[in-house]
Amino acid sequence: MREDRYSFAEDWRALGKLIASCLNTTISASGEIRPNHHVSTPFALSASEVALLRRLVYPSRLDHLEAMSISRSIDDIVVEVGKSFVLSDSGNGRRPSA
Repeated sequence: MREDRYSFAEDWRALGKLIASCLNTTISASGEIRPNHHVSTPFALSASEVALLRRLVYPSRLDHLEAMSISRSIDDIVVEVGKSFVLSDSGNGRRPSA
C-alpha cells in the first residue's frame, strides 16, 4: 500500500547523514556527533554545525524543517567558516581548531 502523504523529514535526515559522512563523522541515536574511527586528524565542529546536523538527523518536536530555515542556517555556517579561515604564510588556507 502506498502512503498518501509525503514528508520531507526523511529527505532532511538523508541530507544530514550525507553532510556527516562528508565530514567523516557519525551521529548516534542520542544526537552525539563524533569523528569516524578511521579519521587520522579529527577537527572540531562549531556549535552551529552540530546544531544543524542534529536538527536534520534527529529533529525535536519543536524543530521546523523548512527549506528557508535550513538554508539560513547553512548560510550562517558558511559565513562563520569564512570568518574563521586563516591564510598561512605559504598562501594555503587552513581552518583553525576550536
